Amino acid sequence: GLLEKCQEQRLSDSDEEMQIVRIRPESNKIRQVKALILVCGFLMASVGIIVPVGHAEGGAFPGLLTCPATYQEVSDEARMYNEDDKQISNIDDYIKTFRSKPFDEWDVSYENFKEKLQRYKAEKFASLKSGDIVYESACGIGLNLVATLEVLEEQHNITDLVVYGNDFAQNSVELANKLMDGGILPANGHKGAICQSDSKNLSFVPKDSFDLVFTGYLTNVWDPLETGLDEEDMWDYYSNVCLGEEPNSKQLLELWTSRQEEWYTQWVGEMVRIAKPGSPVIIEQISQPYCDNPRDWDGMNRTFWENGIQDGIWDVDPSSLEMVTAEIDNS
Repeated sequence: GLLEKCQEQRLSDSDEEMQIVRIRPESNKIRQVKALILVCGFLMASVGIIVPVGHAEGGAFPGLLTCPATYQEVSDEARMYNEDDKQISNIDDYIKTFRSKPFDEWDVSYENFKEKLQRYKAEKFASLKSGDIVYESACGIGLNLVATLEVLEEQHNITDLVVYGNDFAQNSVELANKLMDGGILPANGHKGAICQSDSKNLSFVPKDSFDLVFTGYLTNVWDPLETGLDEEDMWDYYSNVCLGEEPNSKQLLELWTSRQEEWYTQWVGEMVRIAKPGSPVIIEQISQPYCDNPRDWDGMNRTFWENGIQDGIWDVDPSSLEMVTAEIDNS
């Protein structure tokens, strides 16, 4: 399958390149990691994820939400994004040239990213109508929203969409607002609000508000066992836990898994809460558990998502769950 091919490709890399896949804070290494996720990561689309009870008309809602006070995020990942976003200083020049530049820390250009996901977006976002309202959780500087709106206009003539979103990195949010105010959205797009906030707590967003809610990627809990080790030693420790070679490995693995589960449950729960009844909630990319694939970011397996739906963790229609393995070549 695709994942086996991806693993074979990674196994053929040098030890240094394989190690890069498991290191996050340095921006140049993150770019290489995320390029691999784009090729090998799971795509999950929950189509009609909430039990259908009708579909309200879309359109702009004045005063739909008010951004909260600045959210203080101090993680290494947020600092990395904040520093990288500072490199975009001339908004007008960036809007003119962004299509050929690396896409939001991926090792591909915006146009390349859009081309690779065009068929997927055209199919999974096709329930939208002109004038609907879309929310992206963890939207970065907004380029995934831009690509989504362009694909929907080009493929389905869906226009006049209103976009909202949030991100944990302050500079990313500020830049997203500047870019959208500066005209980066296609002619069919309108900005509602882009806020800085924790994606696991969107209490400032009213429930049942959006015609489609999505995220480009669910990031994981970094160092869920709170080892405090430097990264190389930390990943060695986690590998030993996976292999049962640390004292109390079974208990540690249970704690590790429970913290990741809580993280994803809260994040997806907020996405479900703010979607209108009957509207899609789409997670474009998710990672596998580290113990299943130590060259991935660490995440949850398919069973977690299937059981979460069946057990009623989220208020969704169990028959609506759709999980799709990525079919994106890296040429």
